Amino acid sequence: MLALVGCGDRDAAADALAEFGESEAFKARYRKLPPDIKALVGPALKLLMENPGAKKLRLHPLNGYDPKLWKIDLLPNHIWQLAFHLEGTKAVLCFVGTHKDADRL
Repeated sequence: MLALVGCGDRDAAADALAEFGESEAFKARYRKLPPDIKALVGPALKLLMENPGAKKLRLHPLNGYDPKLWKIDLLPNHIWQLAFHLEGTKAVLCFVGTHKDADRL
């Protein structure tokens, strides 16, 4: 499962992710995003579902959180990011915003 996958073994998680949920905090932040950034969220989640190991996403865990948080990049420059935690095979989206804001989680 994705929760057990280390940074070097993300491809093994390809079948572990079955659905997405959204926290209220995620929904509030999403509503405030610029339209061009909102347009990136859907394709990034689709790629995450299809290929969690895609280098484009730069999927990596954030240590020190319970439940464990995972983060992906929405753009190659790493400025916009999305974070989620897992509940079984469901990824619960809990943050979307700038890298600077993500570092304050």
